[in-house]
Amino acid sequence: MIGALLRNEAYIGNLVYNRDTQKLGAKRTHNPKDLWIRTEGCVEPIIDRDVFLRTKKIIEEYRVSISEDEMLVRLRKVLMKKGSLSASIIDTTPGLPCSSTYLKHFGTLRNLYRLICYNNTKYWDDLEAYQRWADLNLGHAALLHEAFEKTGGRGTFDPSIGCLRVNDAVNICFGIAKWRKYEGRAVRWTLRRRVRWPAGWIVAIRLGNNNKSILDYILLPSPSFSGAWLWISEEGRPAHKIERFDTFEELTRSLVRRVNKATRSTPTKRQRSKAIGGSGSRNGRRS
Repeated sequence: MIGALLRNEAYIGNLVYNRDTQKLGAKRTHNPKDLWIRTEGCVEPIIDRDVFLRTKKIIEEYRVSISEDEMLVRLRKVLMKKGSLSASIIDTTPGLPCSSTYLKHFGTLRNLYRLICYNNTKYWDDLEAYQRWADLNLGHAALLHEAFEKTGGRGTFDPSIGCLRVNDAVNICFGIAKWRKYEGRAVRWTLRRRVRWPAGWIVAIRLGNNNKSILDYILLPSPSFSGAWLWISEEGRPAHKIERFDTFEELTRSLVRRVNKATRSTPTKRQRSKAIGGSGSRNGRRS
């Protein structure tokens, strides 16, 4: 509907006829532009003509239908002009297909950049660093699984979403809280919640300065936030019931103790809520 409004010439005083044809009992068909009948200036315009034409130009440049070779040629030219590339640069550059179109044709940004001989060291370093932390989380999931089994618990791990299900009752997901520092603001951390994560606990590595090393480990109930991202500050930890631990071993002991207590006894409604959502300690500090 918005697209139709932006293309409607009636707003600048023009009326256009014969854009579509529909015979009785037949489907509506679109006529080529050379068959359209345009009458200009026949109604009072309510939109500035220059604004309308600039909008039309943006719309026409947004959709680009070119060959894959031409897509790469144009991207090389943008790289030479700007000196770097990113998804946002691709999306905002006139004459280039959007980044999602490039991904559809070439698979990944890394493969796309390889084809035009662009070696973005920082991008690849960040990607490799993230993969290291993700691999470490897989190791933590295995250690936590082993800890539950040692105490008589049962667990199954789903690597596709990074979730450990314990005693057929409690879900424990694993994430990474990245360090963020913006000028004039206190340090915060961002934790991304996957769409497929079930309700339960979230165990996350919290990274230190510039995301180069591990600061500590945090534990929080996933119902404490509903969006895709959680911004964490030291002052805001109690509001989200976030507990911190210096080591993963400390976190493991605390989590195993409370989950086993909640799932092995006859569960009350409050205990089931704590097992699934985890209220933690009242002051937000580790138990």
